[in-house]
Amino acid sequence: MERQNAKVLPLVVLKTQFYKNISKDGGAMREAITKSNNNEIIIHSQTKRQGRLWGHTTPSKLLKLVEKNNGIYEVITKFPHKVYFDIDGDETCDLSVVKTIILQYFPDAEMSVSGSQTNVKNSYHIVLNNYTIHNKEERDIVKHICIYINKYQNPHFDWKVYTNNRNMKAINQSK
Repeated sequence: MERQNAKVLPLVVLKTQFYKNISKDGGAMREAITKSNNNEIIIHSQTKRQGRLWGHTTPSKLLKLVEKNNGIYEVITKFPHKVYFDIDGDETCDLSVVKTIILQYFPDAEMSVSGSQTNVKNSYHIVLNNYTIHNKEERDIVKHICIYINKYQNPHFDWKVYTNNRNMKAINQSK
């Protein structure tokens, strides 16, 4: 359903094309997706100065954007994409345990891990560089694996992150 009253402001920030919602009806993310090329990645930036912005950029430009903390998230909008996990827990959430569990379901997985550890919360984003999701059915399989892990092995696995247009915080970025 198209929102008739959606108003979006195009602007260039960080030498990158972004779109900002200027009405409560949204539409900036849809505008970024629509205006992007096939080789571009959809991104979301959220900062105190600029607020929420959605844009599109090339993979090489994204690498430059995440060198500094610009509040960048990758928006997973299309297939194929790598298998990913969102792990959130208290200080007892142990990364080595999480990795061992992942390896039970994805043998020989090559993992890229970003996140943070504090005295009260541990949060990790894990991407499997050698496992790919090609369609919604495969994404649902990974979701159901995470539901099983969450219920029977480790409650820190978030299974609710397997949706369309998922925002995943990029490396070196903070919320």
